Amino acid sequence: NNIPGFMSATGRCTINDYLDQIDYAVNLMGIDHVGIGTDFVIGTTAAMVFDSGDWGEDRGRLKDVHMYREIWPPQQTHEGFEDETKFPNVTRGLVSRGYKDDEIAKILGENWMRLLEEVRG
Repeated sequence: NNIPGFMSATGRCTINDYLDQIDYAVNLMGIDHVGIGTDFVIGTTAAMVFDSGDWGEDRGRLKDVHMYREIWPPQQTHEGFEDETKFPNVTRGLVSRGYKDDEIAKILGENWMRLLEEVRG
């Protein structure tokens, strides 16, 4: 995912930290088993989502939105991968780390598409 608090005790991460996690997962599980799940909500910020009213107890989704603000403060982002518009930085980073085009395509979505096809048919 793309929540810096899950990757660093300080919550301060860069695009390189994010790419390090991808490298780790690829080395651990293989290229065919790695995909990106950012938790981005396109066109919004985490603060907008948390403050929308859709996350309260009355909606049955989160029992305590304040707990989630502690885990993922809205201002925490990966420098260089702050929102969906920065996806090209991930692609550039993967290229710079020596990933081939077909491997990048798998990481950026083909693995998810294959999994969904296998599960749903």
